[in-house]
Amino acid sequence: MFETSCKENVEVWRPIARAWRIVLTLVCVGTLSGCAQVKPQADFARTRQLIGDRIGAGAVYDPDAEALSAEEIETTLADGISARSQGVRGDPV
Repeated sequence: MFETSCKENVEVWRPIARAWRIVLTLVCVGTLSGCAQVKPQADFARTRQLIGDRIGAGAVYDPDAEALSAEEIETTLADGISARSQGVRGDPV
């Protein structure tokens, strides 16, 4: 009645078990990565504070600030940019 050996049964089930391990691993990784979030606002605020304390620059990149208008960009770039020119928001560097 049972003509297959134990070794043949293992060979049959090995690919199925491997497929289930892969599926479970992908489900776990997908679930855990979906929960991860990065909130950089505190880091930007801390960096802005450190830059202000160290070099006195008031114009530091702020992702939440409004973008410059085309007119503000033209005014800033009118005389060119150098290492000692004013920052993007017009504060001396």
